[in-house]
Amino acid sequence: MNESIIAVRYAKALFQLAVEKNKADVLKNDMETLYHSIEAVSELKALFYNPVVKPGMKTNIIREVFGSFDADTLGFLTLLIQNRREEYIEEIALNFIKRYRKYKGIEKVIFTTAIKIDGDIESKIKQQIGKYLKADVEFESQVDERLIGGFRLRLGDKQYDASISTKLEDLKRKLVKTSIH
Repeated sequence: MNESIIAVRYAKALFQLAVEKNKADVLKNDMETLYHSIEAVSELKALFYNPVVKPGMKTNIIREVFGSFDADTLGFLTLLIQNRREEYIEEIALNFIKRYRKYKGIEKVIFTTAIKIDGDIESKIKQQIGKYLKADVEFESQVDERLIGGFRLRLGDKQYDASISTKLEDLKRKLVKTSIH
């Protein structure tokens, strides 16, 4: 997702407010819930992108669905809707979460394996990655059977691929290349 200037500016403003009011943790939780809700519920995304639905109706729906959010989060969402910037809500939430991680020195790590790994092993991997990065780690474990075996480790923008499927693809490319010559 490309970060638009609008989303970056709104996320920055909300984050500054969160830090000033000592509510960074609370607003980060709200933004994560909002982001995951938009990702999971297509009707919610459609609501934000629908120009026919009046701002007052959108605000009422937001307050009903996310009524447990902090008052500052709800006020911010209302402001976005009033300014007709609701189509950027998902991007703003994601940018806010990234800013929070950077502020707290947290590295996002996605560890993908072909089968679900044991909780103890997952804990040890997380601990080792944290030591290596010298940072707190937000660890997400995923399963992708297409890997066949091995793992993929994603650290921010970097990815280390030690999967069997990638090794097989590399071998296939080498064999095809050698057989052509």
